[in-house]
Amino acid sequence: MDEADQILPHPKEEEDEFEVARRQRHARREAITKTWGYNLYKEIVEFPSDVLSFLRSNILPPYSVIKSAQAFREEPASQVQRIDARLLAIEQETEALKIEKDALWKESKAYRTKLRGCDTVLSPLRRIPFDIIHEIASHTLPYHPNPCIKQSPLNISQTSSVWRAAAQSLPQLWSTIYVRVDLEGSWLKPSSQIAEFMIHAKKRPISLMLFFDGTRKGSLSSRAMRQLVHFLKDIGPNMHQVERLGIGAHDLGYIWGHLDLAGSSWNLASLKYLHTINQDVLSGDGGSTIDPATIFQDAPALTHLSAHGGFFSATDDGDLPVHSSSLTELRLGESLSVRGWADLLDHCPRLETGKFRIHTWDNSEPRALVRTHEAIQDLSLQIVYKKTTATEILSQFRMPAFRVLRLSSEEDSGLSIPPPLIFPSYANIRYLQIGVTWDQDPSYTRGIICETINLEELVLTSCPLSFSAVFDAMTIKSSNSIPDTTVPTSTDSNILPSLSIVRVQVHSAWTRDQAKVVNETTICVDAFARMLNSRRRSQVPFGWQALQNAIFQPHYLEGSSSSKTVTEDLLEKTAPAQSEGLMLCCLHPWSDELWELESDLPVHPFHMWLAPETFVRSNASSTPPSPLES
Repeated sequence: MDEADQILPHPKEEEDEFEVARRQRHARREAITKTWGYNLYKEIVEFPSDVLSFLRSNILPPYSVIKSAQAFREEPASQVQRIDARLLAIEQETEALKIEKDALWKESKAYRTKLRGCDTVLSPLRRIPFDIIHEIASHTLPYHPNPCIKQSPLNISQTSSVWRAAAQSLPQLWSTIYVRVDLEGSWLKPSSQIAEFMIHAKKRPISLMLFFDGTRKGSLSSRAMRQLVHFLKDIGPNMHQVERLGIGAHDLGYIWGHLDLAGSSWNLASLKYLHTINQDVLSGDGGSTIDPATIFQDAPALTHLSAHGGFFSATDDGDLPVHSSSLTELRLGESLSVRGWADLLDHCPRLETGKFRIHTWDNSEPRALVRTHEAIQDLSLQIVYKKTTATEILSQFRMPAFRVLRLSSEEDSGLSIPPPLIFPSYANIRYLQIGVTWDQDPSYTRGIICETINLEELVLTSCPLSFSAVFDAMTIKSSNSIPDTTVPTSTDSNILPSLSIVRVQVHSAWTRDQAKVVNETTICVDAFARMLNSRRRSQVPFGWQALQNAIFQPHYLEGSSSSKTVTEDLLEKTAPAQSEGLMLCCLHPWSDELWELESDLPVHPFHMWLAPETFVRSNASSTPPSPLES
C-alpha cells in the first residue's frame, strides 16, 4: 500500500481538515477495490481460488500461484487473439463495402435523374385536367384563412409545382387574410405574409382581419408601440386593395391613436366593409377611454360598419367617425339613448339594415317630431331596462320600406300593452322576432302582432306559459266572410292573413310547484295546437295563406322529463293540420338549432367575422331565409 492508504493514529480531537480529507479518500479507495477488484470479477468469471485471493492485494504471489495464473491465462489469450483477428477482417470488409456503396451511389445518380424525369412525365397527376385541380384547389380555403403553413393556400403551394400553379392562379385563395399579431413578437413574419398574400391576390379586393394581442391589463411597452407603428406602416402600401377590414384587440384604445399616426398614409378609397371588435368591452372588463380613430373618415366608399365596443363615443348627437350618409348597414355594440338612436338614423339616410342597443335609464322621451326614413328595411333592437316601449321608440319615424324587425330586452320590468298609438310601419313587416322576458305581459306582444297585418314569419323566443293568450289571439275564428286586410284588425278579429311560418320557444318559470307547471303547460300546448289547426287549408278564410311550417321547442326546468310527453301531445293534437300539409318540427329542449338568435357573449374574435361570401350572401335579400330552407 502507498502512504495515502496508511491510517495513522490521531486523537479525534486533534483531527484537522487534512486528516478528514485523507480518511474520506481512503474510504473511497476501499469501496472501489471491493467493487471492481473482487465483486465484479467474481460475478463475471470464475478465477482459481489461489489467484482470486491475490487480486485484492499488491503482495508478490508465490511460485505456485504464478504457475496457476499462467496456466489459467492460456485459454483467454488464445480466444482474444482469435476474436481480434475476426474483428480486423470485419473492419476490412466494412471498409470495402463502404467503398463499393459510394461507387454504386455515384453510378446510380444519372439513372435516378432519368427515372425522376420519366416519373414526372408519367405522373398520374398529369392525367387529371388542370381545370379539375384548379377546382379542387378552390375548395381548400378554410373559413378563417390564416397565413399558416398548415392551412391553404400555403400548404398546397408546397405540395408540387402543379398544385402551386393551381393555387397561384386562384386570387380568391389569397384575398382573405385573418392574422393575430403579437405586440411583443416579431413583426417581420406577419408583414411579409400579408404582402405575399396581396401579391398573389393580384387586383382582387382584399379582406384583411387583424387582431392585436397584448393590449390587455396595462399600457403597451415602448418596444410594442414602435413595433406597432412599423407594422401599420409596412402594410400601408397595399391598403388601396382592401375592401373589407377588421381590426380587433382586447383594448382598442391602445390601437386607435397609433392607427391615426401610422395609418395617415393609408389609401382607404376601396374600403366598403369595416368591422371592429373591442374584446374587453364585450366581456365586461372595461377598457381605455382613448378617443376612437378618425382615419376612417377618409373612406368615402364605406357602406357596412359593424362596431362592437370602443369605436365611437355614444353621445346624443349620433355622430360617427365615418361618412354616415353612405352607410347601408350598421351594427353597433354601444348603448344609445332613445333620442341618440333617432339622431343617428337621421345621419344615415341610406341605411337599410341596423342592429342597435337602446338604453332607457336616463328617462329621455322620444322626440315628438316624426320623420321619414325611406331606406330602412331590417331593424334589430335590444332595449335595455325597457322604460320606453319598442312602439314608442319606432314611432319617431315613418318607415315605408320596413320589412324585418327583431326585438329583445335585457332587463325584466313587466312591460304592459303599448300605448294607444298606432305605428303605421308595423303593417309593412314581413318577419317579426320577439325575444320575450319572463315577466312580460302577453298583451304587449299581442298588441305588436295585431298591428303586423302583412306578417309572413313569426318567431317568439323564451315565451312564458302565460303566452297562451297570444296563441288564442292568433287563432282563426270560423267565418265565411272575406276579411278586409287593408286596415289593422282588432285583437277580437282574425289576424295575420299572410302568416306561413311560426317558430315558438316556450319556457316555464322556475317553481317547486310541479303540478302548476304541468297545468300551465297543458293550457299553453292546447292553445298552440288550436292555433295551428285553425290555420290549415280547410279552415282559413278565402284569400288567406295557410300555415306551412311550424317549429315548437318546449324548454322546461333542468332535469324535467316531461318534454317528450309534451311533444307527443302536440303532435297528436295537430294531426288535422299535419294531414293537410303543415310541416311541424319539435326540437329538443336544449337544442339551439334553427334559431336566429345572436349572442353577445365574448367569443374568439375571429368567430365574429363572417367570411366575405357569407357576408354578401346574408345581405342578398332583406327577408331572412326560412330555417327549414337553410
